[in-house]
Amino acid sequence: MLITVISGGAAGLMAATVAAWSGAKVRIIERKGKLAKKLLASSNGRGNFLNLDTNETHYNSNNLPFVKKVLDIFGVVQTLSVFEELGIMVKEKGTKLFPYTEKSKDIVTSFIYELEKHNVEVVLNFQIF
Repeated sequence: MLITVISGGAAGLMAATVAAWSGAKVRIIERKGKLAKKLLASSNGRGNFLNLDTNETHYNSNNLPFVKKVLDIFGVVQTLSVFEELGIMVKEKGTKLFPYTEKSKDIVTSFIYELEKHNVEVVLNFQIF
């Protein structure tokens, strides 16, 4: 099965990694020339990747029940398990979570290593619509 993930941002890297772990053949399509550009800039490069106070009311959506359903299936615990599997140690500052090194590039490097290990195809500079 081929899964195409549209966007090489933080969520796209997570989705592609989890799909590759499940045995799928995965392709990421990113319209820019670099993966995870916003994550690299997050919190001045410190990589705030998750907030422990996560619920559907923090999202701008016309369908909050759907957001709640997604968060119930893949929320904080599941996200942290992926980071643990990648070997990324986590530091908590208030309700915000950062990589222990406080360097967002360490998160991106870990994801890219995992994607390469699982032969995920990455297509950059390609706009879908």
